[in-house]
Amino acid sequence: PMTALLKHAKLHRTVWRIARVTAALLFSVAGAFKLAGAESMVGLFAMIGWGQWFRFVTGGLELLGAALLLRRRTAIAGAVLLAFVAAGATMTHLTLIGGSPVPAILLLALTIGIAAAPLRSANRWFVGKD
Repeated sequence: PMTALLKHAKLHRTVWRIARVTAALLFSVAGAFKLAGAESMVGLFAMIGWGQWFRFVTGGLELLGAALLLRRRTAIAGAVLLAFVAAGATMTHLTLIGGSPVPAILLLALTIGIAAAPLRSANRWFVGKD
């Protein structure tokens, strides 16, 4: 019945919203640490070897993507942007700096899920306002 469909739609919107806010918080913190020049971030980007400008670009992209995630209308663009950032972080861990790529892979999966969720054929559950 219609009430079951509406409850299902509300649940999906809520889960999508929680995923967006969670990703936004995680990327905001990461971006802020990069832009603030946290010692660990300066050292990490020194290991990458592309210069500290890359730390600023990456931090800025993370903050931009996080802001985009917070609005339903811009969430897909933010998720795609952050998926590219997370993919780059994954590749950087695997090829340049070592360490565990698991956090970057999890963020990549989260951002892909956020971007792909509205593309489902049953996207009726995204109708509504934030």
